[in-house]
Amino acid sequence: MKLQETVFEIISQELSLPSDAFSLETPLEELGIDSLKAITILYELEDRLDIEIPNEVFDSIKSVGNIVQQLQQITTSSDTAG
Repeated sequence: MKLQETVFEIISQELSLPSDAFSLETPLEELGIDSLKAITILYELEDRLDIEIPNEVFDSIKSVGNIVQQLQQITTSSDTAG
C-alpha cells in the first residue's frame, strides 16, 4: 500500500471521515486534529509502517501533506540505512 493511502486511511479511521473529505493541502487544524489526536495518528502510523517517528516531527506537521512528506523522508532514510 502506498504511503499516502496509508496516511489517508488512518486519518479517516481516527476522524470517522471518508478519505475524500480532505486532501494533502488540508491543515490538520481544519480537520479538528489537536496535538493529542495528531500523536495518536502518528503512533498508529509507526505501528502500521514499522518505523520510528522522531519527536521533532510531531511539532513540524501542519497539514496532511506534511505527514506524508515526513514519512517519506523517514522511510527513505531507513531504506538506505539498512
